[in-house]
Amino acid sequence: MSSGTPPYATPNVSPLYYRNHKYGFIGTLVSLMLYGVAATLFVLCLDVDIRLLKKCGKGNDNVWMKRLLLLYICSLFTCGTAQIVASACVTTISTLDYSNYPGGTYAWAMTQYNKPLFKTGPVAFGIANWLANGLMFYRCYVIYVHSNTRGAIYILVLPCVLYIASVCTQIAFVAQLTSPDSNIFALPNLAKLILSNFAINASLNGVT
Repeated sequence: MSSGTPPYATPNVSPLYYRNHKYGFIGTLVSLMLYGVAATLFVLCLDVDIRLLKKCGKGNDNVWMKRLLLLYICSLFTCGTAQIVASACVTTISTLDYSNYPGGTYAWAMTQYNKPLFKTGPVAFGIANWLANGLMFYRCYVIYVHSNTRGAIYILVLPCVLYIASVCTQIAFVAQLTSPDSNIFALPNLAKLILSNFAINASLNGVT
């Protein structure tokens, strides 16, 4: 039994892997609770949008925008659902089917990181991230262009560049996952892409 782990924990697991898997499991449970909140908000938004859409006449210019927003929230919720399901499946399979894997379930997860089940979460997150950033960029466009702000086109250059950079880094991250034996901790390029994408997204949200 490795030192630093409880006496009845899975044997031959290093304290670091045990701690990572434990808090990862806790994170999955917490995310499921938050998903319930998100599902409730989604149903409420969906109901309101459908009611507003029914009230709009066929010749109303806002009909297409309301339909687009309806598609937007459905797409976001679908991506969130895919990410939650993938995360729950990974946690369940690793815990129940590979509890005695050499190095523990966390070690097994690291060897499977480029498999479809593991890539589902990052792909869904990436699409949801593009949608969320796209809405922020559109809001910025509405504020400056529709208000006839002078030099609006120049103001939008930086958000546009950041949005494109966000999409590119996310695509590069997912592409890196397809490489053999990809590992978020073992491949420096993968970690750099994650940090770069996070920094770009934070900058984009700050600018817009």
